[in-house]
Amino acid sequence: MKQKWIAVATVLPKSAHVEADAQAKVQTLAGMGVQAKYLDTRFYPRMLLSGTTPPSTPTEESFLVYIGPFDTQIDAENQCVNITNATGEACVAAQPDPP
Repeated sequence: MKQKWIAVATVLPKSAHVEADAQAKVQTLAGMGVQAKYLDTRFYPRMLLSGTTPPSTPTEESFLVYIGPFDTQIDAENQCVNITNATGEACVAAQPDPP
C-alpha cells in the first residue's frame, strides 16, 4: 500500500482486543454492504493518521479495520462519510506507508 490511503473504520488496540475482534468487525461491516479488511499496525510503523496536525501515528500496536486502498486522502475521507453514516462511528483517513 505504498503511498495509498485507507479509510479507518475502527481502531482495536492489541492491549484490549484480539485478531478475532477485527475479523468480527469486518464481518459486521460486510453485513452492512461495506467491503472491509483489517491490518496489523505492527507491519506499518510509519503509518500516519490524518485529522491531526501534524499527522499522528497510532500510539500502540492495533488492528485497524479499513476500507481501501485509495489513491488520494480525499477519496479515503469521502469513504469515511459513508462509513460513519452506516455505523455511526467516527472514521479517519490514514496512510499506512507514506512516502
